Amino acid sequence: MTIVIFILFGLAMWHFVVESIVVPSARAALRLRLFALRDELRNLLVKGEAGEEEFDEAQRIVNNVIRLAPTFDAFGLEQWRRTLKANPEMAERIERRKRHFESVASQPVMNVIDRAYRVGITSLGFNSLGWLIYFVPALMVALVWKSITRNVVRIATATEHELMPLQPCQA
Repeated sequence: MTIVIFILFGLAMWHFVVESIVVPSARAALRLRLFALRDELRNLLVKGEAGEEEFDEAQRIVNNVIRLAPTFDAFGLEQWRRTLKANPEMAERIERRKRHFESVASQPVMNVIDRAYRVGITSLGFNSLGWLIYFVPALMVALVWKSITRNVVRIATATEHELMPLQPCQA
């Protein structure tokens, strides 16, 4: 019983530190980085290195990342995947818009957008950090189980000659 209490206390401390200290600090830093990227886009427009249409689309992309960054996590990503799977027309519209934007966007604008994507991915990682302590052991068990299954299948399909090194020596 004492071990269970210590484990629960450790999990509570993990969540407290991650959700109250680490993640809010990281979110603030990432949000500031996104604001700087949006300012960089605006500077490209002012300098004439970005057209009005590509600027509007690029700014919309960065604003979406800013809006989603504080709350988007692994569960939200899975919900988004299911939404796109259930609505292929919407998925196709988004993909067409993305292809069109990438075909008309200048290299400086695409550089800013790529950095915004990376900030969004980093944000998703930080927002999912609290669950890491649960996912890593489960992932390790799944990988070990997959390896065990693959090796049992290989052993079962081996010939008698190939199995000789595995058989115990008989005296």
